[in-house]
Amino acid sequence: TVTITGVCSDTGGSECTGNATNSYSSQQHSYNQSPGTVYDHANNSAACPADREIKIDKTAPTCHSVSSHNSGWTNVNVTVTGTCDGDTGGSGCSSAVATKTISSTFDGWVSPGTIYDIAGNGTTCDSKQVRVDKTDPFYYFYMDGTVSGIKCLDNESGYYSGNYEVPMTKPSTAMSTTCKDVAGNTVAASRTYTYKCTGSVKCTKQVETNALRYTCQATYTLGGLTCSTSLCNSQCATRDYISATSSYGAGSTMYCNCYTAYFCNSGTLSGTTCVSTDTKSYSCTDEVNYQAYCASGYEFSSQDCSCQWS
Repeated sequence: TVTITGVCSDTGGSECTGNATNSYSSQQHSYNQSPGTVYDHANNSAACPADREIKIDKTAPTCHSVSSHNSGWTNVNVTVTGTCDGDTGGSGCSSAVATKTISSTFDGWVSPGTIYDIAGNGTTCDSKQVRVDKTDPFYYFYMDGTVSGIKCLDNESGYYSGNYEVPMTKPSTAMSTTCKDVAGNTVAASRTYTYKCTGSVKCTKQVETNALRYTCQATYTLGGLTCSTSLCNSQCATRDYISATSSYGAGSTMYCNCYTAYFCNSGTLSGTTCVSTDTKSYSCTDEVNYQAYCASGYEFSSQDCSCQWS
């Protein structure tokens, strides 16, 4: 409300009855307005000058909002700007621009704020959808022995690209990708799975060698002793001689060939042959076709292999 007042003064002596006032409350822009007429107690009057200008603005201004990015996802700051684009109340825009900047991860509607006209009327600017994702996507590795892969995920704008899968190939499988979300954030991911084995494979074959026997030559005098096992044992005391044969000599000196039984330093005696088992051990590289580990002539015997991807 606007009130204009005409102040009364009186020189005639009866004095003024009071001042004149005129109030305005509706929206308007008026010229040549007067507060009215003043009187003294003798009922003399005077009209106050009609020289006042009345400006009353009760209409809020209008605001137009724009966003620095469309309503889709982005990974850069977004500023919403509201501009005072009209004031039909007549006082004109006071704060012509309102802004609000979103610089962190956000998904919602944003108003730049309130703009005002000179009369003090305010308007909250309309909201714009803002979707800012400043968080990188994440990932996990997986494998099941036949395929391995990288799975990309994102909790904000959502997955866009980068999922990777490849068949497992021994002895190692390498993977590498770049995960990307809808907003454009990226993260690199890589890993190598290696096929590792512990334990060994044992292969055997039967080996035959000639058996051993010790010989000794004993002597005796013709006409006295004879070639015998007891003679051999008396002169070749470190051995257990079980046969004495092939007596020969010249003159009175005779010789007796002495023989022990056949024996083996290793293996098992079979007639005049020693039979043993030769074992070779090979480090595991896989858990299939164990015979392939064995050298020519050897047969697979046992294994304690344990293999896994890691």
